[in-house]
Amino acid sequence: METTTTTVAPPLVTTTTLGVELQGEPLELQVAAELDRVGIPNRIAQLASGELLLVGYEYGWGESRAVLLLSPDGDRWREADLPPFSPTSTSVEVIDGRIYAYGAGTDGRPAIWISDDAREWTVIPVGEEPGWRVSAVLIADDLVMAELFEEEESPLTEELVRRFGPLGRHGGTASDGTNVWVIVHLPLGIQIAELAPEELGLTPEDLEYRESQTRVMATTDLERWYEATRPPGDATRWYFRGPDGALWATAPTPGEGPDAYATRDGITWEPRQFGDGASAGRFDVTAMAFDGSYLVVRGAQVVSGSLREHLAHPDWWWFTSVTGNDHGLVAVASLQYDPQRETLVRENPTYEKAHQGHLIRLTLTGLEVLDPDSGDVLSRIGTRGGSTDARYRFDVPTQTLHLLDGEGRELVTFTVEELATLEREFDIASQPEDLKPPTVVLFSTTDACSWTVQDITGTVGRSFVTGSGVIDRTLYVLAAPWPELQQGQVLRAELPDGSGC
Repeated sequence: METTTTTVAPPLVTTTTLGVELQGEPLELQVAAELDRVGIPNRIAQLASGELLLVGYEYGWGESRAVLLLSPDGDRWREADLPPFSPTSTSVEVIDGRIYAYGAGTDGRPAIWISDDAREWTVIPVGEEPGWRVSAVLIADDLVMAELFEEEESPLTEELVRRFGPLGRHGGTASDGTNVWVIVHLPLGIQIAELAPEELGLTPEDLEYRESQTRVMATTDLERWYEATRPPGDATRWYFRGPDGALWATAPTPGEGPDAYATRDGITWEPRQFGDGASAGRFDVTAMAFDGSYLVVRGAQVVSGSLREHLAHPDWWWFTSVTGNDHGLVAVASLQYDPQRETLVRENPTYEKAHQGHLIRLTLTGLEVLDPDSGDVLSRIGTRGGSTDARYRFDVPTQTLHLLDGEGRELVTFTVEELATLEREFDIASQPEDLKPPTVVLFSTTDACSWTVQDITGTVGRSFVTGSGVIDRTLYVLAAPWPELQQGQVLRAELPDGSGC
């Protein structure tokens, strides 16, 4: 995974049509590496060993898995092994140069896996009770807290899994206002079952939504875990290590009473106030929300700020990536609403593909099997609510759909994975040819006072920025091809010296 380093010139613009104030000297991004396989690159960090770790996610139908890549220099990357997760547990964080992977093990018990190099892993059980999963890990100087949620399946899901295997987890309910029925569908919205609750031996109460239970655990030695408490208000936006080394949690409404609460044991929370930004020196720890508001730890103070003032329509934007260290703070904002894109719609898209000696044609409402010579439609099954003329059967042990001709003979088969791939390919083919990636703006600062704001949409070609990281003085920007978003690209730029506030 090596590539020749090339410099990508920043766009020569001073403003955009979407109301972004571009300012400062733009950073010159360089393409450092093209990644053969990583799914969607999410974040990059440096390990205590000095190696770089890139975390990406490969998304399947209804689930995803993490992919870890290691590099000594940011140019050459190789895949690293993950610990033995359960299929639904793929969350990974890098904190203080150490990797924390968390979720549930193959035994169904909540756990955290820790590694310094992505080669050797230490498993830390978080209690012995199965059916729970670690959903977040919070770390301060001498405290580790873990948020857990219960993975108990509802009676409906249990019965559907018993009848349909893993596909049963994609079942749901529908209603006409009077009656309720259960549906099971494949990728592409192919419905293979419509059942009354009593056919499944269920009552209406069994179909009701059940909110998962949550709990918080804490430890100071990674061995003895105990029940912890949430901060007052239970509506925290951010957790972060404060300037005193304790774990801080922002209050639900900073400015109305305490700005935050801090704990050293996960049980007792004490009120804290933000500072006025008068402390000298660069920042050490940062946190930012998707709306562009951020916190900076500078010296003994925590200072809040916002980047929304640079945007004429801040509600149109989503801050998808934020990172920083004592050399700089970087944020990436992606345009979520663009009135110019609303008119770009491809009407009645179709997608054709050879499959098992036949031609497959996909439309918005159906999957058709065609004779490759005559073009005659041999079978048609509805997608996304479309009508079905096909004869078919679904084999539960192999999770395979068999499409049959009018006399019951098999035409073609599709595994669930093959249908999920078809769905992704159809969605890509349905995009208008002139549809460009969403506009992306990069915010960077070396002193948390003055910001450089630059439009980097053009610098990454037909790619979409998916993450960023700051390591020493080097900014790394992660991107994936648009609209496939299945492989990664690493770009980098050097941050200038900060001038101070």
